[in-house]
Amino acid sequence: MKAGKVGAVVLIVCNLVGRASGALILFSDTSNDEIEANTIARLEGLGHTVTVSDASTWGSSFDYSAYDLVAFGWACGGVADMNHFVDNVTNGTVGAVFMRGGGAEAVAIGLLSSTSMNYTTSDPLVVSSDEHPITSGYTGRSVSLGYTYRTYYSAASGTTVLGTLGGQDSLVVHDSWRAVAIPFYGHTDGFTSETADSVQLTSNAIDYVVVPEPASIALLGIVFVLGFFIRRRFLI
Repeated sequence: MKAGKVGAVVLIVCNLVGRASGALILFSDTSNDEIEANTIARLEGLGHTVTVSDASTWGSSFDYSAYDLVAFGWACGGVADMNHFVDNVTNGTVGAVFMRGGGAEAVAIGLLSSTSMNYTTSDPLVVSSDEHPITSGYTGRSVSLGYTYRTYYSAASGTTVLGTLGGQDSLVVHDSWRAVAIPFYGHTDGFTSETADSVQLTSNAIDYVVVPEPASIALLGIVFVLGFFIRRRFLI
């Protein structure tokens, strides 16, 4: 096969993978319409599809497998069946991201040690570790976030604190399953001033907690194999 045709095949496969990469996010409905709108705008701006739903309807038969991750924002409602939610996160069915909301859920899955979620105006975010996909490339950096109000938490054991604000845990990831708490929560003050680095860290966190679909994994495997043979063909 000529190089041009091989390249076309790889491009097609890469496009298929790209179309599969946007996450399907289940967002717990909140009582603060303005902050909810800002948060959804950010998630959709990153290329994801957001479904807003009343968490009080997420009972024992709720199907989390239809989504890549569940997102909890400021003033959101709690899930109807906590055990069912915990089971779906810990068995890898769905990921979870917390944006100053869902305190009880975050504690139940072992991400946080307290339901208390507070805000600070401290800046910058001090990256504690870059040995993780979320903060890779931010070695020893202090990252200005830009917006005014940022969240901090109390990390539980079995987690890694990737970033702090004013010495407080602000970017927390679970060590065993895909769950993360981030500083961003969509407060209107300074929302439009968010820095590119801050948006990137939010994007990285979302991408990390997305549970990969089998089809996406298979397509990535095809790309890898094609790349191997293309390289072998043209180096011989």
